[in-house]
Amino acid sequence: MWFEQGSGRRPRVLQSAWLYETLSPHVDELVVAGVTQSRGLKSDKRDAYGLAEKLRVGNLDKIVFKSPRQFTRLRELSRIHMTLVKDAVRVQARIKSLYRSRGILVSGEKVYGTRHRDDWQKQLCSSAQTRATRLYDHLDFLLWEQAPML
Repeated sequence: MWFEQGSGRRPRVLQSAWLYETLSPHVDELVVAGVTQSRGLKSDKRDAYGLAEKLRVGNLDKIVFKSPRQFTRLRELSRIHMTLVKDAVRVQARIKSLYRSRGILVSGEKVYGTRHRDDWQKQLCSSAQTRATRLYDHLDFLLWEQAPML
């Protein structure tokens, strides 16, 4: 069975997971592959034969979905970690942006640490201090969540 690729990477990956979960109980082997454009005359029959031949000789370009039974926990932990790291970087950018929007020069990592936080926040007006406190709370939570999960 062969399905044309959709546009964009993310929808295709999500569909490949659904496709695998739906069809795998009914077949001996299921491979979801990313197929490059073929040259020459095109037909579903010819393309399907070409893909079957590539699968038979182990020459598929790329497999876009891995079996959920292998390394599922590791994959999920990796996704969680990457999401938390991205979120922490965004919060750090917001913290620096808050200070810079008030004309306070900020560079390096010290602005994020707990040791000098009060000194940094004293430079802000009270409304900005409230925002900074919430951003620091958010950052602390994200950094705590990044602790080893294994």
